[in-house]
Amino acid sequence: MSSGVIRDAGMIYFDVRPSARYPTVEVRIADSCPLVDDVMLLAALGRALVATEAARVGSGSPPPSIRCEMLRAASWRASRSGMTGDLIDPFTASPVPAGELLARLVDHVSGALSRFGDAGVVAALLADRAERGTSADRQRVAHARRGDLRDVVSSVVTETAAA
Repeated sequence: MSSGVIRDAGMIYFDVRPSARYPTVEVRIADSCPLVDDVMLLAALGRALVATEAARVGSGSPPPSIRCEMLRAASWRASRSGMTGDLIDPFTASPVPAGELLARLVDHVSGALSRFGDAGVVAALLADRAERGTSADRQRVAHARRGDLRDVVSSVVTETAAA
């Protein structure tokens, strides 16, 4: 770009955006996951959410009215609390247990999950993730052992290589 700061539009980071190169939507809120199962889960939920909302808007319904500040607050809380604490429901601005908000999301996109043949896979991946925890959970455990970030990096590398 002419400012000399950004070479191309792909360097401008958003959580979700239309792709500059492909006829798709990029979901960039979780760019790296050490386990393929987590990537598949996020991809299936992301595709179902995009399809659900595109169909809703395509039918003439207006997009939900959520203030940017609320989305930022909800994103910050998710980054801080993960799946172990409360998240912020962006529609009500209320704290909600993470599992409950995730269940609401799955219910909201259930039609698209079924259409894509992903409902059973998502249910199985969610059950597995609930049993083993998230990568962030495992990284915190690795760090707590000695307080050394190298242990976190080592655990992620080991987990990724094992997959």
